[in-house]
Amino acid sequence: MSRGQPTAIKTRRYLFLPLLLTIAVLLLIVVSRFTLEPTYYYVSSDERFVDVEIPLKGRDIGAVRQNFDRYVKNGNRDVVLIRVTPWRWYIPHLWVSYCVNDRWKVPCRPDLMRVVEQRHHQYFGDQLPDP
Repeated sequence: MSRGQPTAIKTRRYLFLPLLLTIAVLLLIVVSRFTLEPTYYYVSSDERFVDVEIPLKGRDIGAVRQNFDRYVKNGNRDVVLIRVTPWRWYIPHLWVSYCVNDRWKVPCRPDLMRVVEQRHHQYFGDQLPDP
């Protein structure tokens, strides 16, 4: 009889570990949803247009594209919209967004973040928050 008990305890332990891991991942997703909602920065290829997408405040990629289209119509025909904010693999609730959201179809060049920082500092005189 004593031989059967360790097997039962091991079985419970093997069931408990996946359950604990699942709860931890779900908790990470919920916490990241409310604390790690990033902003997305965009620049034109000529580095004269800068805009920001803030999903938490309702400013989406549609507003950025609208502003960029206006910029193009004002005589800047040979420019391309470039996303400056790279993927954030450590934010689990964005993983689905990487597959379905239009913002990820815009080409990305994180090295152009300096343009966004210069423009922000020029207008506001302070540092940008982390994207």
